[in-house]
Amino acid sequence: MAKKWQKALEDCDRALSLEPNSVKAILRAGKSSMELGQFHKSIQFYRKALELEPNNKQGSSELKIVEDVLSKIEKAKTFLEQKKFSDALSIYSALSTAIDSPQVRLGQGEALLGLKQFGHATRIANDILQDDPENLDALLLRGKSMFYSGHLEAGEAWGKKALSRDPDFKPAQEFVRRIRRINRLKEEGNEHFKFRRYEAALKSYEDALQEDPGLDPINKMLYANVAATLMSLEKYEEAERNCTKAIDIDPDYDKAIIRRGKCRMKLEKFEEALRDFEAAQKKDPSSREIRNL
Repeated sequence: MAKKWQKALEDCDRALSLEPNSVKAILRAGKSSMELGQFHKSIQFYRKALELEPNNKQGSSELKIVEDVLSKIEKAKTFLEQKKFSDALSIYSALSTAIDSPQVRLGQGEALLGLKQFGHATRIANDILQDDPENLDALLLRGKSMFYSGHLEAGEAWGKKALSRDPDFKPAQEFVRRIRRINRLKEEGNEHFKFRRYEAALKSYEDALQEDPGLDPINKMLYANVAATLMSLEKYEEAERNCTKAIDIDPDYDKAIIRRGKCRMKLEKFEEALRDFEAAQKKDPSSREIRNL
C-alpha cells in the first residue's frame, strides 16, 4: 500500500514541476503525503491549495483530517513515553487514515513491544522492511523484538544492520551498547561465580539487572543466578526472594522453583519447600535434580 502512495506522490511532484499551481495535483499530493505518514508535508500541501482556492471544500476537509490524525499520533507518542502501551496501541489502531504508513506501523510496533507481543511486533517490522529494506526504525524494531524475546545475539545483529546503513543512528548505537553491557556483565558474573568470588558475582548480576527491567527472558536467569550466589553466601532469605522474582517472570521456570525449594528447606519452611519440589516434579517428572533431593 505504501508503494501505491509513494508512486502517487512522485506523479504529483512531476505534475507540479510542470504546473506549480495545479490545485488538483496539490490536493493529491496532500492526500498521498498523509497516507505515507508525512503529516507536516501534507499540511503544507493543503494550506497551499487553500491559498490558491480558499473555498475549496476538499482541501478544508482533508486538512482537518490530517491535523486531527497528527494530534492523535502525538498523544499516542506521549502514552508510549509514559509506558501506557495499551492506550497508545488503541489510538494507533483506531486511526481511519494513514494506517499503513511506516510512522503509524512503527508506533504500533513499539506499543506491542511494551505489551510483550513480540511476534506481532516482528511481523510489523517485516512488513515495513518488505516495502523499504533500508528503513532504520524498522530494522531497529526487528532487533528489539529479538532482544526482548531473549535472543540477544540476533537482536545485536539487527542493530548492527541498522548501523551499517547509518553509523550515526543514535537509537541503534545505544541499543547495541546496551546488549553488549548486559552480555559482558552476565559473563563476568558467571566467571566470578565459577571461581567463588561471590560478592563480585553478585555485583555483576545485579548491575546487569539494572540495564533493562523489561528484558524478561534474560532477567529471570539473572535473578536465578543472584539467588544461587546468595545461597553460596548462606543468605537464604534474600535468595528465596530472588527466586520468587524469577518465578514471577516465568511461573514454569523449573530451575528457580527448585532453587527456591532448597532455600525454604534451609529456612525450615518445609511445607512451602515441598510445594515447590512437587510443582517442579509435576512440570518435569524426569528431573534428575528432583530425584536426587
